[in-house]
Amino acid sequence: MGLLMDTEIGNSALVALAWCVGLSLVGCLWARSAFNRGAKS
Repeated sequence: MGLLMDTEIGNSALVALAWCVGLSLVGCLWARSAFNRGAKS
C-alpha cells in the first residue's frame, strides 16, 4: 500500500512516474493530431 500503510513503496514511485509521463506524451500527441486535422478543414 505504500504511503497509506506506512510501508516501503519500493519502485512503485518510478512506475507511477513512468505511467504519468507516458500518458501525458500520448495525450499531447493525440491532441496535436486532432488540432492539426481540424485546422485543415
